[in-house]
Amino acid sequence: MTPTYDSRDSPHIPGIVSDKVVMDRLELTAGLWPVLYPVMRELGNSLDVDETLELLDRRLRDVVGFDGIAVAVARAGRMAPLYAAGIASGPELIVMLDAAPEFSGLLELHRATAFSELERAMLIELAPKAAAALANALKWKRAQSSMLPETLRAY
Repeated sequence: MTPTYDSRDSPHIPGIVSDKVVMDRLELTAGLWPVLYPVMRELGNSLDVDETLELLDRRLRDVVGFDGIAVAVARAGRMAPLYAAGIASGPELIVMLDAAPEFSGLLELHRATAFSELERAMLIELAPKAAAALANALKWKRAQSSMLPETLRAY
């Protein structure tokens, strides 16, 4: 007879997420997967910063819909705007974009009505993929400019 695992048998360890929290998250993520998969598949297919931002805008509009979007990244300790489109009015939703210690940013969405819990969950699931796609595109842009001779970098 194989012993069964019951989380009630294990002591609670601070900093460890409970089984219920993990199962709830897996259930939510599984339900969102058919909607999120096409977006996640497309993000990161381009190393062009502008193309990545436009794709993020278009695909997020398909998933949650909004009136305005702004994307900013941390540069020299301040948030620098990278992309903005639409109208910034109404309730806003700000999602942190963190891919690595050297990259962090904000995704800010606006629309006339508040975002639902499901929409918030979808955006939270998409944030790491969006952050990684943007971080890679920005790194590629930096790498490309460092390959050019000094005299051509100004152009």
